Amino acid sequence: MYAMNFAIQTIGVLYIWELIYRKEIGLPLLVHHIARILLIQLITASFFDTKEIVLMRFAVLMVYHATTEQASFIALLFFRLNLFERWQASWFFFACLLSVVIKSLVTASTIAVYSIEIRTRDSTMDTKWEAFWSICFIPLVLCLYGAQLYASSVLYHLGNRC
Repeated sequence: MYAMNFAIQTIGVLYIWELIYRKEIGLPLLVHHIARILLIQLITASFFDTKEIVLMRFAVLMVYHATTEQASFIALLFFRLNLFERWQASWFFFACLLSVVIKSLVTASTIAVYSIEIRTRDSTMDTKWEAFWSICFIPLVLCLYGAQLYASSVLYHLGNRC
């Protein structure tokens, strides 16, 4: 559990680092990063406070959003370095499609796990955390999903531009 927490926190630190080093950041990316950092930190804090394993499942699901962007990074690398000009549009369209499919599956899985594990069973969580998660979890996940869809639309527009 500590190794898993370390990996999840490392991804959170990467988001914080990106917020620090960027000179300009658009509102959708800012919302995405803040929602991601909040979810990672709050899930981890509530896990160590309650020892509810389902919270670590949520953290792992949140990390899938961050660790499934390889196709987007490859497309952006080709675009920025002006490599493989004939394939740039295809990479952007592939990255867009992959991003929408994976982010939709991860979001649906997260909401399903939330609905099954948190809503339908007797929870042993502290009432403060239980109240927090029942109010804030779904809006934070949907905010994150909206930012992911916006990022996918940017990939699509970059593909059209190529």
